[in-house]
Amino acid sequence: MLLSSTLDSFRQGLPISELPRTFQDLIVLARAFGVRYMWIDALCIIQDSTEDWEHEGAAMWKVYANSLCTIAATASTSPEDGLFRKRDPVPFTRQIKAPSGHPCRDNHDYHVFDPGFAERCISSGPLQPRGWAFQERIMSPRVLHFADSQMMWECRKETQCEAAPFYTTLLSKKSTKGSIQHQGMRNRLEVTADHDAESSASLSSSTPARNHVGKEYNVFLDGWQSVVAIYSNCSLTYDEDKLPALAGLAKAFLRDKPARTYLAGMWRENLEGQLGWKVNTPGNRLSTPYRAPSWSWASVTSAIEPSLYYKLEKLGHCVQTIPRIESVSCVTKGPQYFGRVLRAHLEVSGYLVFPIVHSTDGEKEPQTCQLRIEHMFMSVCLCWDTVDVRASVGFTITCLPLGIEYDTRTLTCIILEQVGGNSPIKYQRVGLLKVTFGHDRSDQLWRFGIEKGIKENRSVAKYTKEFSVIHIV
Repeated sequence: MLLSSTLDSFRQGLPISELPRTFQDLIVLARAFGVRYMWIDALCIIQDSTEDWEHEGAAMWKVYANSLCTIAATASTSPEDGLFRKRDPVPFTRQIKAPSGHPCRDNHDYHVFDPGFAERCISSGPLQPRGWAFQERIMSPRVLHFADSQMMWECRKETQCEAAPFYTTLLSKKSTKGSIQHQGMRNRLEVTADHDAESSASLSSSTPARNHVGKEYNVFLDGWQSVVAIYSNCSLTYDEDKLPALAGLAKAFLRDKPARTYLAGMWRENLEGQLGWKVNTPGNRLSTPYRAPSWSWASVTSAIEPSLYYKLEKLGHCVQTIPRIESVSCVTKGPQYFGRVLRAHLEVSGYLVFPIVHSTDGEKEPQTCQLRIEHMFMSVCLCWDTVDVRASVGFTITCLPLGIEYDTRTLTCIILEQVGGNSPIKYQRVGLLKVTFGHDRSDQLWRFGIEKGIKENRSVAKYTKEFSVIHIV
């Protein structure tokens, strides 16, 4: 690999025979394609230079987006595994005959195909779970996968494999998950301009927080939450790469919508609705290095469920977000808004509730508890962000009501924990609380500071108590 200590020797040239086997195989392939130049991260970025990594890492997505073709060592576990291997391509289809008396024509040949075949060949390899590989695969206009059993081809038009070179339509259009999902993302993304500098994004309440909210923006968020759900399952060698490894996709999502603002893996427009993300299974708390504020999904190590937010197109009909963003700041190092997050702060105008745990079911996930607010008892579901936080009898929970979903009659709250001193009091997010209230129990809302009264599936609830400004870091 390229290091500060090997830079001079690299400039003088190295024998190809001294390179790892995978790199040697890549040279063979490039020569066969008539391509003169290649990009290999380990040879093009000084691996022990933070400065070079920050500069090149921020632009890496452009390298892949503007490539002729990306070669993926999909089945390789190390640089010495190489690209080429002996293989017997697994048949993509099976030929069968209709049995006698079947509504189909007797003795006619039929072909049975597996729509998830190509994606399984790709995702079963050790390369795909890597965080950086996720962005590289989607940003690249063409990818040639060297999988264990055969080669796979992906581009903006089709997916092909050695075992089924004539079944392009089946592979590209019939997959319900996987290849077509990545292909669909690839189709909608474009390269946008980059800006290299240390920057600070600071947006006050004067910024229209709900600009572009509507059907078109919800489609935008649907695409983004799909990205987050897949990407959050990937692993990274360095935890601090969580957001840099996704920056290219975030920039591409802006495409023809440059007015939108990206903040630590989320978007300024309808940020209120995006605060309700939920982890699949709580993981360990990430103490160091700092990589994102607690209100961002990027602050946790766990996979995130696909449903991230409340769709405001239905505001007044089935969903109502409660808090109001007063201001948000996000200081990054590197490209504007997209580099490593150095610090971030959110000011929310809302109402805090402090229920006490009356009883709990123990160690189940999510944790079911009975809470007491004043003289009322109610059953709630506690979804913790990390494994180090649990509720015990007598424990006081700090809740910020986030939104009401009227179709399911569910109230969602962020669970907060005080950090630092008292001037001002600062909180960090530690989980999510959900309570479902029946048609005869809308008085439970009043205990959360909301006026009861829901009829004809329309939001008529409103706050009856005074908001305060809550600082979340």
